[in-house]
Amino acid sequence: MQTYRGPQGGHHVWIALRMTGLDRYGSTITITGQQPGGGLSVPPIVYEMAFDPDPAGCALMGLRFQLDGNQPLAGFLGKPLDVKVQVTDRRALGATAVAHVNIDTHVVCPTTTQCP
Repeated sequence: MQTYRGPQGGHHVWIALRMTGLDRYGSTITITGQQPGGGLSVPPIVYEMAFDPDPAGCALMGLRFQLDGNQPLAGFLGKPLDVKVQVTDRRALGATAVAHVNIDTHVVCPTTTQCP
């Protein structure tokens, strides 16, 4: 999974998700990350957003998940990470999914300057 350097210095990955059977509006999305085997963790980030209609249900693209909120980025690069997403709607119905990803060793910088 590609890591991007944000404009304020943090490093993040982009998350997209699809869901069915939950309310499209008023859902709370919680994203957490944990290296397998009890390694480094990423603190949760919580969004409250509306999902877009999608042929398979509803979708949400472009959620930013910062890796280095409480740990140095170097501890994540080139290593596996279990990214867990929980969605809870206004009726307190929910769904959870985990994606097992590998964080790339290369960091993409959005500007023409070199990343530190």
